[in-house]
Amino acid sequence: MIVKAKTITLCADDFGMNPGISQGILKLVRLQRLSAVSCMVNTPDFKLYAKSLLTLKDQVQTGLHFNLTEDYLLSDLERYGFKLNELLLKTHLGLINRQFIINEFNAQLDHFIQVMGTLPDFIDGHQHVHQFPTIRQIILRIYEQRLRRNKTIIRSTYPVLISSNSIKSRILSFTGGKNLSIQLKALKIPHNRYFSGVYNFARGTDYRALFRSWLALAQHGTLIMCHPGEVVTNKDAISHARYVELDYFLSDAFLADCQEYSVRLTASPKAG
Repeated sequence: MIVKAKTITLCADDFGMNPGISQGILKLVRLQRLSAVSCMVNTPDFKLYAKSLLTLKDQVQTGLHFNLTEDYLLSDLERYGFKLNELLLKTHLGLINRQFIINEFNAQLDHFIQVMGTLPDFIDGHQHVHQFPTIRQIILRIYEQRLRRNKTIIRSTYPVLISSNSIKSRILSFTGGKNLSIQLKALKIPHNRYFSGVYNFARGTDYRALFRSWLALAQHGTLIMCHPGEVVTNKDAISHARYVELDYFLSDAFLADCQEYSVRLTASPKAG
């Protein structure tokens, strides 16, 4: 019996965050082991490594990884990003400065366009900030103004395909994932149908076993996020996990697992 291949998107987040992450992601793109790369554009390293990414543009989708919690912000170069807990609280209580978020999203979008020479293929958020209340409404409004004609995809984190009950997947839903998914469908904005790649980055995690479980659950239209990186550093709380992920994606085991579960990587499958 011939089993039809499932097409999924494997997206590496945080390109530009530091040299080790960017170099690791570029290595995977050259080997055609990623479908998409999400770019953190307000960091000093983004523009430097974007030159190499641009030479590979025909091999991978590139998107804006909207960032409000790492490094200095583009609309106010003297202002460092929010702490995540602070941003969660302010957005859910309606205390965030709307004009500041509008200015920052437009500044990051403009910088992506300036460096990459094109509109982003997709939009998502570092630590999923794009789905927080107020922020998602601002992004959806700017989408209509600037991105609708391009049919830019917006990442949906709902529903999460996971083999066991996960606190993190429930947090994604409660912090805006479910509401964003409802709005994307209502507004007929292209988005992934399912989301995966969620775990706690704990040391000692058997990442291959996790990834195999995600492949087993994956359906057409699934986006799996990943966070590969080359260098372990104390400045990045999950750098140990990045190194493990990179090692797996570079391995023959990754190719064998995709073949076993009849999975083929592709540009983002989407629902309108």
